[in-house]
Amino acid sequence: MTRPGTAGRLARALRDGDESGADTLVREALAEGTLVPSHTHGTLYIPNTTPRQPRDDRGGASKRTQGGASNRIRDGHAEPLRDGHLHGADTPLCVKRHQLPPCQLALLRQAFARLREDGYGEYVPHWATDTFIVSLYLENTVDLTSLLTPAAPKDAATVRRTCARSLQRFHTRQREIRTRLEAGRPPGLPAFSMTQRWQWARGQYRKITGEDPWGAIGDRIARPPVRSKDMLFFDPKPANYLIPAPPVRAREPRTPETAHRIDLDLLVLIAPVALQVAIALFSHPVPIARYADTAGGFREQRRLAHQLAASLGVEDTETDDAICYHLTRNWVSAMRDGNRAKSAGLLPWLEECLRQIVGVDTPDTVRSLTSTTAPGTHGGPA
Repeated sequence: MTRPGTAGRLARALRDGDESGADTLVREALAEGTLVPSHTHGTLYIPNTTPRQPRDDRGGASKRTQGGASNRIRDGHAEPLRDGHLHGADTPLCVKRHQLPPCQLALLRQAFARLREDGYGEYVPHWATDTFIVSLYLENTVDLTSLLTPAAPKDAATVRRTCARSLQRFHTRQREIRTRLEAGRPPGLPAFSMTQRWQWARGQYRKITGEDPWGAIGDRIARPPVRSKDMLFFDPKPANYLIPAPPVRAREPRTPETAHRIDLDLLVLIAPVALQVAIALFSHPVPIARYADTAGGFREQRRLAHQLAASLGVEDTETDDAICYHLTRNWVSAMRDGNRAKSAGLLPWLEECLRQIVGVDTPDTVRSLTSTTAPGTHGGPA
């Protein structure tokens, strides 16, 4: 009998709950070159190695050969795995490294296992080995940001709705998972440190612009969140949702009925609900429908953020503070990294944030510095 390949043995180890064995197999895949780069999702993946002949409508074999049919996405829906489990080399897998301490790794394994119990649906199945995060690799997909093109401004509403509804569903779903994770842990789960990140971002904004317009808002952002208004860190930005890729000749992606959530490795952290509302609606590229003026677009997006936050028990002031934090930190990070497309894309919304929320005019120097600041000169915490 032929020994199964690395992909097949890895899938079997994950299916059997052998995370240590799975970690060794990922290392073997790296050594033998089985892991290949994914240009679509910016990581590594183990491709399907046993293509199957799908049957056509008449019961015969199709002329085209395609592998991994068990987890392809068709017509906006994920086909369930044949019995909800992994099936050897028929299952492409996505792999990325992590540096989690043992205590957080154990918690993440519990969270992943609980979500896998729900079946293969909105949340793509994930596993955590000693060194790697492994998930199903969904072929022929693109993320939601692909809908945010000037040619299709109406799709901004689809992106907003997808991220917002997903956050609302998980806000309810995470309560049971959080209770299970916190059982026997008196200090509770580790918190996402907004205070440290905000202090760095505020300092970098001051360094870049020579201004510190934040006042009382800046002081509020630095305070720890109220426990009743935080949740597991879901990170619901558009780039974390996959939808079917459009046909080759299509001009734009189809509007999905279902988007599939990836990159769930922050679930062991606790973060404010307000921050996650800001992430859903104000991450680059910001999903704002085309308006005659930027001010009108920001005003409507802010209204939608208040509406979403209110449905999750969060007040408008907290949401506004989170919007300020998220836009500021992401803009200064883009400046630090020399990412001019991102810094330029966020700048109009940061300016409107300062005008409409903080109540000050943006210094003229900010716009010019977007294109003149040297890359990599503003290092800070990720």
